[in-house]
Amino acid sequence: MAPRPFDCAGAWALITGGSSGIGAAFAAAYAARGANVILTGRDPARLQSTATDLERDFAVKTALVPADLAAPGAPQAIWERVRAAGLEVDILVNNAGYAVPGAFVDHPWSTHQAFIEVMVTSYVRLAHLAAPGMVARARGQIIQNASLAGLLPGAAGHTLYAPSKAFLITFAEGLFAELRGSGVAVCAVCPGLTRTPFHERTGAEGFVAKLPGALVSDPGAVAEASLAGLEAGRVIVTPGRVNAFAAALARFMPRSWARATFSGAARRLRGRRGGRDRSDAAQGASLSDQS
Repeated sequence: MAPRPFDCAGAWALITGGSSGIGAAFAAAYAARGANVILTGRDPARLQSTATDLERDFAVKTALVPADLAAPGAPQAIWERVRAAGLEVDILVNNAGYAVPGAFVDHPWSTHQAFIEVMVTSYVRLAHLAAPGMVARARGQIIQNASLAGLLPGAAGHTLYAPSKAFLITFAEGLFAELRGSGVAVCAVCPGLTRTPFHERTGAEGFVAKLPGALVSDPGAVAEASLAGLEAGRVIVTPGRVNAFAAALARFMPRSWARATFSGAARRLRGRRGGRDRSDAAQGASLSDQS
């Protein structure tokens, strides 16, 4: 059953990693529908630039909360600043993300711990902070930006990335079931390759640039498809026909076949064999901005 129509006009949308890429596209999509936007990210200058564009193009209000979600207390601190400003969050888009290239065993635990804080803990904590108010007001939307990778077998390199995204998908399914009928819509968005700074930071932009256009999505198209799926009551949204086909293929074929089918593409995307070739550029990408 589809949720009741959601009127975005005048609502406040909190978007993590909102200064570029898919996060900025979600901000623009909601602003186009009349929502005001709260942007979080690590770079205040980039946040301000995005906010300026939103205010100019859509005549909405914006608020900026610079934060590093790798810090364990960051979600609570973000929420306290939002509430101190007297803002009620009716829309939450958990979007912040990055990847840690190279082999799992080659990185110190502190690197993986920070990754889990950003990619798992912050998503759960912000949803836990935002959901009670949404339920009390009987209106809200929660979007978890997962990935097609979360629907596919894991592969060498970026070893925690796919598991983190798989968690977000099943978390969204559980929250969707729990909040059904409350007026709060929940979905996990599973985009495939998308033209964002993400691939530049992980050293894969050369591979992505050579792919046919049909295999690489536009951030704006991802955001619009995601909102359409959310408004239709779908809990998992996989934008793009090619991505939907890949997800279905992985779901119905034997797991061993799926690993063999998708491991080659994953290896080419990561630009290394087996995840052990750690160039300086690849190591630096682990410190990329969360957007």
